[in-house]
Amino acid sequence: MASPFSAAAARRDDGTWTVTVSGEIDLATAPELEALFHGLDVVASDRVLVDLAAVSFLDSSGIRALVRANRQFGAVGAVLILDVVSDAARQVLEISGVLEALSERPSEDGV
Repeated sequence: MASPFSAAAARRDDGTWTVTVSGEIDLATAPELEALFHGLDVVASDRVLVDLAAVSFLDSSGIRALVRANRQFGAVGAVLILDVVSDAARQVLEISGVLEALSERPSEDGV
């Protein structure tokens, strides 16, 4: 059974948003993620940390949502950073070449 999709955003501090996503990001759920990104009140120098640790599936619609958000935030001087990425999402992002185009937060253990 597929994991239910959920996405939530919270302001961590004055300069940081955290977006936590879980479940499958696909054609049916990517528009909800895009709407969440679009609704953030992001300003220059903000960081948007995206937690994909609980993402079980990612397709091209999900990749598109991340790329559009990256462009949206970059246009105002903010940055999207992949904070934690599940193995399933990482594999798709690596194969598609998109992982190299997005900023990724270094892991705590340096790996």
